[in-house]
Amino acid sequence: MTTNMRNVLAIPGYTNQSIWGYDEPMQTYFATIWADTTSGDDDPDIWISGITPIETEEDLAANIGQKLGLLTEDVLRYMHLWDTAQEDDTTARLSWWQRLLGRNQGSRGPTEV
Repeated sequence: MTTNMRNVLAIPGYTNQSIWGYDEPMQTYFATIWADTTSGDDDPDIWISGITPIETEEDLAANIGQKLGLLTEDVLRYMHLWDTAQEDDTTARLSWWQRLLGRNQGSRGPTEV
């Protein structure tokens, strides 16, 4: 079962504000897409609301791809670039702390707040 979520949609030229996600009460995926040149005060350039339920990420990616002239596979990759970036960022931070701890044996790493 998919739960409510929102993620960054990292399509080049549309990265500043665009998101995609899942609306659990409506049981559909959705996307709101703004061109990087569009003001945040304006409505999205493309709004895929799932009025007709979009049941899978692949279906959403195909819908976005059709509207932007992109391949579904490329859109899926853009949908998950943020996940990869966060994993890379976590790895980079852990590596930094490991190097720091190697130099300062008495130091402790970051704590979750």
